[in-house]
Amino acid sequence: MRVALHQRKSKLPKFIPMLNDLGAGEVNLRLSRGSGVATFTRASTAYTRLSTGLFALVGSGVARSAYAADGTYLGYFAEGARADVLGTTNEIRRTMTDVGWVAGATMTVGTATGADGVASAGASLTGGAVEATNTILFTTVLASAQRTFSAWVRRKTGSGTVSMTDNNGTNWTNLTLTTTYQLFQLTRTQANPIVGFRISTNTDAIEVDFNTIEAAAFANSTPIPVNVSKAEDQLSFPLAGNINQTQGTIYLEVTAVAQASQEHLISRVTSGGVPLYVQTNGTEISIFDGATEASSPAATLPFTTPTKLASSWSGTTMRAFNSGTKGTDAVFDGNMSIVGGIAVGYDGAGTGAPPFGSIRAAPIYNRKLSDDQLKAMTT
Repeated sequence: MRVALHQRKSKLPKFIPMLNDLGAGEVNLRLSRGSGVATFTRASTAYTRLSTGLFALVGSGVARSAYAADGTYLGYFAEGARADVLGTTNEIRRTMTDVGWVAGATMTVGTATGADGVASAGASLTGGAVEATNTILFTTVLASAQRTFSAWVRRKTGSGTVSMTDNNGTNWTNLTLTTTYQLFQLTRTQANPIVGFRISTNTDAIEVDFNTIEAAAFANSTPIPVNVSKAEDQLSFPLAGNINQTQGTIYLEVTAVAQASQEHLISRVTSGGVPLYVQTNGTEISIFDGATEASSPAATLPFTTPTKLASSWSGTTMRAFNSGTKGTDAVFDGNMSIVGGIAVGYDGAGTGAPPFGSIRAAPIYNRKLSDDQLKAMTT
């Protein structure tokens, strides 16, 4: 049975940001319904992934589109602030020609086309006849903390084992490589990480780009610009004409790249309720009216593929849906109490984490849709 979502004009979404691609990795943030204009800020440059799979650098204040590795458009891309502590030069992070990178006697280091398509921007590593010296390592001086070492790696020649380490080879992690650059990462709490790679087979070669160490539990899903701390993506819309605080529905298609607690998908710019967020390390979808919250059944968001979510509020009831499944109702206090504007993909109040993912659709309805409608929308 098909559920009709739009039976008369009053049931149409009040607010829909157009999140379609504009080309060159930029996204259209125009409102097709609703009032006011989008406000987008990011106080740094950032990389965006194009439909070709290559990365491109966009300027500060430019909103980014997101694409999957296979070229599928995923929507507006939102990431939190991140910084690299491995180094601030291309020679450390990209070509691996800095003297800090110590190659074993049988490891040969050259240049390769980078993950951004720029010639000689990345590193080419070729192993020789002795596995024990087919290594390249970089020693850091960092206080003990949880850190993630990551790099974009692809196979150039051969089929033998390739490994990476973040603790001087005490542990080697084997990589499943293809001829396309992929992000690989290791997370550990330790001081002075010694990071690098090993090639097990004579004449096998790999290409490596954007070596990075971040003080975080997972790597940023796009490269961090060299010598730049990437700022948070902040997209917001005015409250007036865009949301009904006493009754409404939010639908969202989101693709997570990593998960932490309290990821705010649709939030507030300064204070008040949070209409749609992920909590408990991605196991519940919740709505919070400033006093109480309702959550969906536990179900972790899958990485790399869109998940359909929704929340609704009216009268004395609010609820959340995840992939067609409704959670337990909670008491709604009558007002979402959002202050300052509607934040998309971040929390302006600073109490929630950004989602580090893409948002493909985000209509906000000015009425509470039925359970049948919400189930049909999110299935």
